[in-house]
Amino acid sequence: MLIPCERSRLFTLTCFPSHLSKHRVQRTQRVNTMAATNIVGERRKSWDWPLQKNDEFVEVIEDSEHFEVGLDVKNFTPKEVQVKTMGDLVQVLMEHEAGEGDLSRSIMRCYKLPDGADASTLKSNLDGGILHISAKKKH
Repeated sequence: MLIPCERSRLFTLTCFPSHLSKHRVQRTQRVNTMAATNIVGERRKSWDWPLQKNDEFVEVIEDSEHFEVGLDVKNFTPKEVQVKTMGDLVQVLMEHEAGEGDLSRSIMRCYKLPDGADASTLKSNLDGGILHISAKKKH
């Protein structure tokens, strides 16, 4: 099951105008994960993703050969998006520094890789505002 790193399953999204930096506003939301299997045997799961349109879950596609997910990151530039692995975990960190009259944004998500996923084969690329993350399965 894909779950956030924190046992409390919470994330914090901080937004504040640069000229009001001492009056930071923080919102905390509870996250959930869901899983289902379709009739072909391909396992579909979802990751909670705060930037998804209409605050929806993101579908994770997993089969015996690989897993893949696409995350909406169109509000961030490629330099503001980092993907790291830590053992069997994948961390997505996005930080947007405030310009004049802009908002600062920092979002971090950490997910457990599906069983059998080979972290050494993890790949990520940003295309059209979508961050694609994939890895092969160990045989």
